[in-house]
Amino acid sequence: MTDEGGARQSTITVPGKIPFAGLGQEATQIDLCRNFNWVAQLHEDESLVLYVDRTLGGPRVLINGESLGHVSSPWGTSRFEISRLVRTSNKLVLTWDRQGLEEEVGVIGGIWLAVESRLIEIEEVDLQTQLEDSLGAVNVSFDCEARGDIALSLLLDGRTIAQHRAVAGDVRGVTMTADSLEIDPWMPRSLGLPTRHELTLQARTPQRVVWERRWEVGFRAIVGVGDAAYRCNGRSLKPKWDTIDATRLERIALGEAITTLVDQAWLERFDGIIVSGVLVPEELLAFCDRVGLLLRRELPPETRMNARSTTALRARHRWHPCWVEGDETT
Repeated sequence: MTDEGGARQSTITVPGKIPFAGLGQEATQIDLCRNFNWVAQLHEDESLVLYVDRTLGGPRVLINGESLGHVSSPWGTSRFEISRLVRTSNKLVLTWDRQGLEEEVGVIGGIWLAVESRLIEIEEVDLQTQLEDSLGAVNVSFDCEARGDIALSLLLDGRTIAQHRAVAGDVRGVTMTADSLEIDPWMPRSLGLPTRHELTLQARTPQRVVWERRWEVGFRAIVGVGDAAYRCNGRSLKPKWDTIDATRLERIALGEAITTLVDQAWLERFDGIIVSGVLVPEELLAFCDRVGLLLRRELPPETRMNARSTTALRARHRWHPCWVEGDETT
C-alpha cells in the first residue's frame, strides 16, 4: 500500500472487502484479517488514520497485535489513529467474540486508510446547491479549527469559485458561497440528463494540500405545485413513484446491489422512489443522483422524530439533486 501521487489527503483502500462469514455453533471467535504494506513517509504534522465503515456486530480492531478498541457504532464509521503502530508490513485483524453475535459477521461499508493533517480540523460540513435563472449557487458551511495559516478554496469542476483564509488559533464557523455560476442543470431522467459537477473543498499551506473533500453535486430547482406534481427547472413533472420499505432499505444498507431492486424494466416504469423509514442508504442516494431518479422520504405513521433529528436528516440529504422534501412530520 502506497501513498499515490503525493496527494497527502488521498484515501487509500485496504485491498478487498472483508466478506460476510458464517458463524458455526462450535466457534468461540471469528477473526477477519488483512495484510497491507505502508511505504510512504508522513510529514511531522500528519497522522495515519484507519477507518472502518458499517459492520455486522461490533468487532475489536487490532493493528500488528495491538488493540485499538472496538468499533463504536456498527452502522457508522469508526476512526482509529495508527501512526505510531504502522510499519512497512502490517496485519489488520477484526475480532468478533461468540457472545452476543448475529448469525453473520463482516464489514459492509469497507476499510480504508487516510493521511490527515493536524494543522486543521473541519467538521459538520453542510452543503447546499441552488439553481435560479439557469445559474447555479453553492453554500458550504462548516466548523473549522486551524493550527497554522491555511488557505481554504472551494472549486467547481477544478475552477476556484470561493476562498477563505484561516490563521493559527482560529476556532470558528466558516461559510463559503458562490453564485451566478454557469453550469449544466441536473434534470430528472424523464425530462433530460442528470448532469453532475465536481465540487471540492480544499485546505492548503503554501507547500501542499493538507485537507480535501469532494462531492458530485447537481443544480436544480424543484417545487411542488399540488396533486403530486412538481415544476423542475421550469418544466412540469408528475412522477410515477414506487415505494421501497424499510426491509428493502436494510438489504441495500447491508450491501445488496441496488440493481437487484431497481433494474432496467423498473426504470422504464417509474420516475422516483419513496423510502418508507428513517434509513436512507448513501448508496441509494448516489444511485438516484447518477441515473436521474427523484427520491423522497415518507415516515411511517408510528415514527415520531424531534426537530433536531429532522433537521439533521435534511442537512445530510438535501445536497443530493435527487432529494425531494417529503413527509418528515415531527
